[in-house]
Amino acid sequence: MTVDEILDDRVRKILKDPSGESWTDLELLAWYNDAARIIMGKKSVSRLDANGDEITYAEATATSDTVQLDDVWVMALTHYVCSLAFLQEGGDRQHLDRSDTHWNRFIDMLNL
Repeated sequence: MTVDEILDDRVRKILKDPSGESWTDLELLAWYNDAARIIMGKKSVSRLDANGDEITYAEATATSDTVQLDDVWVMALTHYVCSLAFLQEGGDRQHLDRSDTHWNRFIDMLNL
């Protein structure tokens, strides 16, 4: 799975921004990397590959990069990026509420 599959197939659908007018790929990629670092730091199991070897996380530098986390973290990554996008949009209660909802889902997934 590539980073683009998360950002385009999931995040941009939730944000209703398929063409990237509101949020650039660079913004979303930076938030994706933030989420991945948090996940790698919180869950020791997420640092192991299928063989039990430790994964050294390298930040994604392009949306075409391969996701280095197990597929179980796809929704957590999605919720984190959406949370920050809606927070940046700010301004009205609806965006802030949506940001909070996605943030809480991200936190819940970290605690699984």
